[in-house]
Amino acid sequence: MQHVLLGIAIALILAIAAALTAPAYINWNDWRAQFEASATALAGAPVRIRGQIEASVLPTPSFTVRDVEVGDPDKGNGVRLGEVHGVLALGALMRGTVEAEEFILRRPLVRIVVEPDKPVLPAVGAAARATGLIALARVVLDQGVLVIDDRGAGQIVTIDQISGDGEVRGREGPGKFEAHFRHAGERWSLRANAGQFKADGNGRVRLTLDRTADGTSFDADGMLALGGQAARFDGKVVAARKKGAGGMPWQIATAAKASEQSVVLEGFELTLGADAAPTELAGQLLFVPRRGGRIQGSLSARRIDLDTAMGSESVKETPVALAAAREVLGLLGELPLVGRIAVSVEALIAGGNSVRELKSELGLRQSALAIESLEGKLPGRATIRATGTQTGKALFSGETKLEAEDAAAFVRWAFGAKAAAAFETDSALRAVGKVEWSGGQFAVDGLDRAGRRQATAARRNRAHGERRRPRSPDARCGVAARGV
Repeated sequence: MQHVLLGIAIALILAIAAALTAPAYINWNDWRAQFEASATALAGAPVRIRGQIEASVLPTPSFTVRDVEVGDPDKGNGVRLGEVHGVLALGALMRGTVEAEEFILRRPLVRIVVEPDKPVLPAVGAAARATGLIALARVVLDQGVLVIDDRGAGQIVTIDQISGDGEVRGREGPGKFEAHFRHAGERWSLRANAGQFKADGNGRVRLTLDRTADGTSFDADGMLALGGQAARFDGKVVAARKKGAGGMPWQIATAAKASEQSVVLEGFELTLGADAAPTELAGQLLFVPRRGGRIQGSLSARRIDLDTAMGSESVKETPVALAAAREVLGLLGELPLVGRIAVSVEALIAGGNSVRELKSELGLRQSALAIESLEGKLPGRATIRATGTQTGKALFSGETKLEAEDAAAFVRWAFGAKAAAAFETDSALRAVGKVEWSGGQFAVDGLDRAGRRQATAARRNRAHGERRRPRSPDARCGVAARGV
């Protein structure tokens, strides 16, 4: 948005500055056609000034233009400005350069149409090349609105209550900008800094977004290329939630290569908890940066410690650790994308023990995430295999098969010592049923359970020609576990 408004600012300033050499007492509205023609040539899009034009040369060159339209703000790409006010430096004008001591854009409405295989950002190179030096000592946005019309996904995103200020020291930078805005009912703050851009249109930028409600932040630092038809970014991206913001602190750092058509993330570092060391994840994620865009990729890690993530004061219980895992998966669930991500972990530490050779397929469906497959080796010499489908908001819903040679050890790890007391020391466990993990709870339905001694007795009865006895009442049951 700043990139779009900068081009408009340059166009309008140059058009007004050219007219300030005229006599002091004239009707500036008579210059409307000249202003529109100059601004149109510089902005690369039709500029219409529908309101009044006011300007003065002495004691300080200044101007006010009301009701300005650039492009097609109603149906296509364009901008509508309620008012543009500028104060120019007289000394700079005498030297043949343009410097705005103050430049205010009131009630700007920016509309951007996103279509497949078409660049989003309009070119402003013509405006930048039109002058040797333009400096904005202070540029202000007052109550702006940004509307993104994603026609490929059939979605319209609105960001409103945009207010901010910054400065641009020259047509090629450096510059900085700070703003606050609202999106989907939540307040955000933005900080942007840009260094000196080279002749080829490449320069270093840093962009930071902070969500006020929960302390979540996104930071991008790297090289931005504006020389081609579409902007390109190559650098590092960090997403984090700070300690004390509610829930578990976390941070994800990754290398990123991004354009309007695709984003590639690789070389992940995942930090869970305030004091934990980063976990390295190998692999790559590729996605289209728009609502409904496809995502695919795979991630793997040697070791992830959920116990450490919950902090040294937390009781090392499996339900607590699984709550941390659910919270991490919830981060992916916020992405408005469609596709699959394969995840594998050699050792996952949870509840004071380890889950080994964990493999999973995660499916995303526009802000809904589900575990589609899961397998691994659990404590108690147990194995689990599960196949799920996306059902509502459930993280997992599907058939699960569990086999444990040491049932007591497995149940003690999964549900605690009290539950393990119901199993004999040398008993085994085989269980098949439908499991749903949703809203912090496990629900099990249609459980078919058999122990080692029960199965041995059944085989002995069949060998003597006896009829099979019906299962005990607890062999098929429905149960629910809370707080997971």
